[in-house]
Amino acid sequence: MIEVLLAFFGMVALDFVWARYTITLIKKHNAISGGYAATIMLLNGIVVVTYVHNPWMILPAAAGAFIGTYLGGKLEKWLPWLP
Repeated sequence: MIEVLLAFFGMVALDFVWARYTITLIKKHNAISGGYAATIMLLNGIVVVTYVHNPWMILPAAAGAFIGTYLGGKLEKWLPWLP
């Protein structure tokens, strides 16, 4: 069960950060984008290790990817002043 939660919430966080990275990159906030890029690498490593040993973990990871991207994009609407 821990694997499922790690795959799901790891991807929520990863795709949230990817969405924020893209938005800050377009806004030319280079230092913030760089911080997001480093976070992307760390989270990506955690998630990949989770599903490499169990291919079924790709399913909760995919669900987490959807939710993370959705929330990352919505944050722009909810809090437009954030970089």
